[in-house]
Amino acid sequence: MISNLETINLIWFQSINASANASELIVGIAKFFAQYLLYALPIFFILLWLFGNEAQKEMILKSIFVIIISLCIGQLISILFPHPRPFMMGVGRTLIYHASNASFPSHHMIFFSAVFVSNFLAKEYKLSMIFFILMLLVAWSRIYLGVHFPFDMIGAFLISLCVSLLFEPIWVHIRDVIIDFLIRFKLIQK
Repeated sequence: MISNLETINLIWFQSINASANASELIVGIAKFFAQYLLYALPIFFILLWLFGNEAQKEMILKSIFVIIISLCIGQLISILFPHPRPFMMGVGRTLIYHASNASFPSHHMIFFSAVFVSNFLAKEYKLSMIFFILMLLVAWSRIYLGVHFPFDMIGAFLISLCVSLLFEPIWVHIRDVIIDFLIRFKLIQK
């Protein structure tokens, strides 16, 4: 079963990974999405915190919790069940530098999928669609450039989805405490 999944993962990777005659324009676009799009998240959070409504600020807080929990779970999985990156296995083309550490799950994908799912569960459907597209672009670009396998992306999404769904009932109980704390320290206005 595991070797069948590994074969599917490898075949899927090879169908997405940049070929030897890949367009420099497409490679450049992929590099932007793979390396720099992540920096847009804190900017987005800051702008939404400054200019958004209370529901959007609450979504940011939930997203941050989901990201942190998901990253911790992802890191634990990487330590306990390390899976090599494509270039560590000598497959595909690698077009950006990456450390030789575990590839599963993708931490970049955890960030974007956590924000997507948090927005979706908050019924912020327009924002969730934007993050869904960004999530797909990040997933494609990191596979295209040879630093991740497709299952790294699926695993990251599933971790964020499960954490989001499990965190939702917990959030109902802790949200008022967190919001009161932020109001007390003048980090949020009521």
